[in-house]
Amino acid sequence: MRLEDPKFRFSPQWPVAAVVLAALLLVPRFILLDLRPVIHDESMFSFYAYVFANRGAYTHLPILHGPTLLLAVGNLFELFGDSIVVARAFIAFCSLAALAACIGLAPARYRWWFALILFTSPLLLYFSRFMRNEMLYNAAMMIGMLGMAYGLSQSRRHRWWAALGIVAMVALLAIKENVVFIYAAGLTFAIVVWLNRWLPTAPWYRLKSVTALLKGHAIHPRGKRFFSPIAKFGNRSALMTCCAWLGGLFAGVLFVAYIYGTTLTPDYEKNAVRSVVGSDMQTEVTTGKQSLGLFQRTQVNILLMKDSWKNLKRSWDYWKGQQEQHRMAGALHYHVPILLLYELPIIVLLYIGLIWDSLLSRRRFFVYAGSIVAWLLIWWIWRITVSWGPPHWLVSVQEFLHLAPNGSMGTLGLMITPILTWSILAMRQHRLLAAWVGWWAACSIFQYSVAGEKVPWLAVHIVLPLYLTLAWVWAPRLRRFGRFGHAGALIVVVIISSIALRNDVYLIGERAADPRERLVYNHTTPWFDEVVRNRIALWRETGAKIPFTERKVALIGASGWPGIWHFRDTKYQLSAEATADKHNTSELIFGEPNKLSELFKPDDATINTYDGSLRDHWWAPWPDEGKWREWIQSSSGNATDAPGFFELLGSSMGKLWRYYWWRETWTDPGGYPIRLIERR
Repeated sequence: MRLEDPKFRFSPQWPVAAVVLAALLLVPRFILLDLRPVIHDESMFSFYAYVFANRGAYTHLPILHGPTLLLAVGNLFELFGDSIVVARAFIAFCSLAALAACIGLAPARYRWWFALILFTSPLLLYFSRFMRNEMLYNAAMMIGMLGMAYGLSQSRRHRWWAALGIVAMVALLAIKENVVFIYAAGLTFAIVVWLNRWLPTAPWYRLKSVTALLKGHAIHPRGKRFFSPIAKFGNRSALMTCCAWLGGLFAGVLFVAYIYGTTLTPDYEKNAVRSVVGSDMQTEVTTGKQSLGLFQRTQVNILLMKDSWKNLKRSWDYWKGQQEQHRMAGALHYHVPILLLYELPIIVLLYIGLIWDSLLSRRRFFVYAGSIVAWLLIWWIWRITVSWGPPHWLVSVQEFLHLAPNGSMGTLGLMITPILTWSILAMRQHRLLAAWVGWWAACSIFQYSVAGEKVPWLAVHIVLPLYLTLAWVWAPRLRRFGRFGHAGALIVVVIISSIALRNDVYLIGERAADPRERLVYNHTTPWFDEVVRNRIALWRETGAKIPFTERKVALIGASGWPGIWHFRDTKYQLSAEATADKHNTSELIFGEPNKLSELFKPDDATINTYDGSLRDHWWAPWPDEGKWREWIQSSSGNATDAPGFFELLGSSMGKLWRYYWWRETWTDPGGYPIRLIERR
């Protein structure tokens, strides 16, 4: 019985289940937010949000992605104070919105089963407690998808869902450049859906043409028919719906223009203020919180919004350059070990579901088998073409996407092909929402594998569509289960969630700052965090003697981040090199030992010296990466000879399992030596 059925009666167990789900969702995301040390990236985002909170202005830096996160957290800093707890709590709230929208896009019949495994996802949990753009981006994206899905419903009350969906999807432009990936996936999906209407429909599918969508016959995830603007255009309802869609688009564009306009460089705002108040103003024009009236401030913002495209283009050019440079290189299957280490049961269950789906009929099996054979044939032809001398256009594509017909690419193709096949089969059945999540998952695996930055947090953008695909792959199977089958499936869900919850424990406490956790490869050390917090606490206690804001700190070389965040309210100095005349009055000096060796004499009785590490990191994404590198070096040097994921998996299965279950580490953490000089 469907949950939306009015005859449905809540069983006595539902309140208990709701409390359990709420606890699994809220408690891991909001407890001990201050315990893990502030990491380099978090300190940058938090510091510039602090700058905005204090100055009322922020000049957009493309390296920090879209300005939305900094402006939002900066406003929260004004209300609740500038602490990392406030910043991380905002991200946790964003994760609630993202997960709630995911639940709305899951099959209604098994929505709360899906919630249990979704809420306990280790990868999603970690980045729900991490001050970066990922969860804000995913919250807007999932709300956008939910709004557009419900907005396509025939029901009139859903037309404003479409407006909300479009606003959210356009707003992604002001959050992170990943929007290009999701737009590309959506565009290619729309093209395939359009092409599908021209393909002959095989009798064994017993399907109608895709034109059913245009007639409003396609089925919504809640069992309702999709609204068809073409079929019903001309009546009042259709006109109102079109207005809702266009209004949402207009509101989204205004939001993006406002965000990028108000974060232009200061000279733009100065010129805008002069244009509004006149060039003969008595007071100096400064950026930030202007003493302007509401009408004047609105005029200034409108003038800034006219130039906002320059800011957006500047960001696009920057990240396009990063992609071309391949700034942080790595194997194409870089994210696969991360997914296996944190989402192993989900990956296994997904591919079991795909195998089951392929065995439902002989024809279906041949479709899956044929697609895999087709990929292997394409990969083999690609390898031969490259070895004989590829054409110029192929070289350009390979260089831009950082591709090569090696074992790594072959493996990714074998992972992606079954998901794409299932997506197209679902499309042929007019299960458009199911087809979309599968298409999105396949595109995400590919897009983030070839991205110019191999960083662990990109894996979160792969995990979300994989979870939704898992739900839609298994939903048709579960409907055919009897009572005992449902009981067995629920037991499997509980076991998977229990395993995930066990791994979640390591991602909440101090262990989350251990570099063996592959989710962030560059962790601030607990030593540095403890030293900084102790000094700050002591200075605040002795504020009557020397005000905290008068304390002098020198940050030399690479020690600036996260030091700047911690000492933001002091008289800190950031320098590339240490000089006695510049830093002789500093109470604390952090720096690389080789840069501080000549600053003070070793026998100086007026100082205390401490040696430690600023951050610990790991660089090997794979247990036996050394063997892999030896393999490559001993080969002919051709990139196509690089081994693939399965070849590495065969030599590393034991280490992978010991890490996954026993949380061992396979690499010694590398350190970044730092010295603390403190005046007695």
